[in-house]
Amino acid sequence: MLRSAIKLIVFFFITASCIFILKKSGTKDNANVRITLPKAMDTSFFFIGSSRVQKGIDPLIITNGYDNVKVFNWGITSGTFLNNCIVADFAIKQPGQKVVFIELAPLVDVLPDGLFNFATHTRLDLFGSVLTLTANQSFSEQSMLMLKIINDYFYKCITVRNEVKHIIGHTAGVKVNDDYEKWIGFSPSNRNGHYTTRSFLTSQEINNCRLNSINLVKYQVMISYLEGLAKSNNSRVVFFLPITSMKQAEKNIVIPLYHTLPDSMKLEYSSQFLQQMADAEYLLDINHLNRKGATTYSTLLIPLLEKYR
Repeated sequence: MLRSAIKLIVFFFITASCIFILKKSGTKDNANVRITLPKAMDTSFFFIGSSRVQKGIDPLIITNGYDNVKVFNWGITSGTFLNNCIVADFAIKQPGQKVVFIELAPLVDVLPDGLFNFATHTRLDLFGSVLTLTANQSFSEQSMLMLKIINDYFYKCITVRNEVKHIIGHTAGVKVNDDYEKWIGFSPSNRNGHYTTRSFLTSQEINNCRLNSINLVKYQVMISYLEGLAKSNNSRVVFFLPITSMKQAEKNIVIPLYHTLPDSMKLEYSSQFLQQMADAEYLLDINHLNRKGATTYSTLLIPLLEKYR
């Protein structure tokens, strides 16, 4: 009994500390960022994922493809599957009719800097969302995750590096040549720095995938939670494969995970779609599309998204 009480006290302390730190932390270096939220009468598409979503999905092109649909690019630099589910949790709870498109990615216990910024700007209950999404995990697993998040947050956001950002005039991103690198949202680049198509997803990789020994239970629990939440919030959740990947280990996770999903919850690329995308001129680097690639990808997505309107 005493041991259980101690555990509850420790857990409460960890959670309360997380919330206090997040609320008290400033984001002065991101003061110019505005994150628009939908209204009750809106029909909205949200695209959530990593920097590949940031670089690859132009919301204006998709908006122009439909009438009366608002499109949000909520890609966050270094986004992971946990990050994506947290942001999706928030998006689903917004007003209006929503379709939330979520990039499949490996599940690692790391939250990117941009997610803390996003939480501060939107009043997202970050730690409440983490606890909900990991409710199937043991007390020790959840506690270790919370402690890791606190440690990462202190290291990434409260160290002297933040002061350096202010000194050099850092706002919502950094200037790299003629490109503006933002921590969230569409961030196109005109550069073409890679000349091979080996990182592009192929239909052969999708169709010839073998279910391996990787345990997908934690992924499936989060997906099941989001599916149930969507049903009660006038929403749909749809998962999609990243169009590029620089690591075979990532493909060995996300493609089998993709195959576990029902057709209603996954965005399907045709062979023709993937062939049209496989052009080295569309690449900023091995893992990201440039502006030309983003234009093509976003344009090709429009007919695939038609059924979700």
